Amino acid sequence: MKKSSFALVRVLAMIGLAISAYLLIQKLNGTISSIKGCGGTSGCANVLGSKWSQWFGIPVSAFSTVLYLGIIGLTFKPQRTALMTVVLLLVGAAIWFSLVQLLIIKAFCPWCFGTHLTGVLCAIAIWRALPSRPSGKSIAPALLPAGLGLAILIIGQAVGPEPKGYAISKETLSGGEPVPENSGERIIDVGTGKKFILGKSPFMGPIDAPHVLVKYFDYTCGSCQTLEGDLAKLKEKYPQEIVVVMNVTPLNRDCNPNIPAQVHNHEHSCELARLSLASWIAQPESFPEIHKILFTRPILWPEQAKEKIALIIGEEKLNAALNDPEVDRLLASNTNDYKQLNSRTVKMPKLLIGKGKMLQGLMKDSDAFISAMEKTLPLK
Repeated sequence: MKKSSFALVRVLAMIGLAISAYLLIQKLNGTISSIKGCGGTSGCANVLGSKWSQWFGIPVSAFSTVLYLGIIGLTFKPQRTALMTVVLLLVGAAIWFSLVQLLIIKAFCPWCFGTHLTGVLCAIAIWRALPSRPSGKSIAPALLPAGLGLAILIIGQAVGPEPKGYAISKETLSGGEPVPENSGERIIDVGTGKKFILGKSPFMGPIDAPHVLVKYFDYTCGSCQTLEGDLAKLKEKYPQEIVVVMNVTPLNRDCNPNIPAQVHNHEHSCELARLSLASWIAQPESFPEIHKILFTRPILWPEQAKEKIALIIGEEKLNAALNDPEVDRLLASNTNDYKQLNSRTVKMPKLLIGKGKMLQGLMKDSDAFISAMEKTLPLK
């Protein structure tokens, strides 16, 4: 086999290597994460953050990087069986990962498509570079290693562990109104640099509870609703020790100008957020009941939500609160915090848990969440 005939293979393999190495770096530095939540920026975020982007915790881009390096090496010392094994691996992997995107994740990643397209083109180039077209007899020795490799990949992805789905990071916040000293109000400092006055925005739990959590969420976000359930179980276990500040933060540009361009608007989130804040202003004691209504699934239309809330606090009282400038002030404060808390991921929910730490995304279940909070806060 003439080495010069593999020039095109080398070029395609180098393209595949570049894409794979880029995705691997993005995965390793946290730009692409497995954090579960609402507000993902693209189909690539969903695909490359899923369990199907790894094999027992190892990014699949690491394997494709090694594979393309191997292909480049083989172009200098060609071996027919090894090259046929590579052809079968490239085509098989392209089919498998395309089906995963189409049928399982139901999201499209252009970078992944580029990798798989390059792989198929590389396989064709290898096939054409061989001095004689491979026959069934010459392909047979490659079937076992290629089939075994693909089987190990697929089975490992299917039974391998799910990614953590969350991250705990150190965060800082700036801005907000000056907090008066000796005002008699409870001033909350969760270690981010920004202080909160408990009671100036919605909260749930005893006002004198020793541990304060600050939650940023959207009523139309399914992950936010899941965290709400985790928090409810935590408060049920420690009813006197937890108070949660509820900073509703809509994922919609109509009222949140700080959403990155790639994030899709969540329909009705602004209207539901305003109803929540207005309800708090109008009748704070009814907020827990109204908060539960706003998390109803399927998501309520704003008119439906307003009608239900009006039955609790009165239509006239609700309308007056909706026109209160405090609603816009609270929204502006929450969305400004959201902008600053997006250094790692734009995904919601976000939960400040003290000492400047923020939980982003979801743990695998309520028990894992409670266990983590018991260690972090700590709880008695």
